[in-house]
Amino acid sequence: MLVYLNRQPKLKAKLHDEVEKITSKFKDSKDFIENYDMETADEFEYLRHCFYESMRIEPPVSISSSNCFNQDVTIDGVKIKSCDGFFINI
Repeated sequence: MLVYLNRQPKLKAKLHDEVEKITSKFKDSKDFIENYDMETADEFEYLRHCFYESMRIEPPVSISSSNCFNQDVTIDGVKIKSCDGFFINI
């Protein structure tokens, strides 16, 4: 996420503004840590969007390995037997 934000200064500034706005309600970092709750977390809307977008662009898992068919199938000429494992690139 940080790499993408560094490539987009306007978006980085928007996120910085959101963080400054929310954290300025607290006296210092200790006050922020002691009083951080779900309501505060929900206020970081743009941060959440940035996080999910970075996960969409580069998923932490590139393939899925928990797939099998319950009957034999043929896909584009490739035969897959039931309960044979196969990978799906994400």
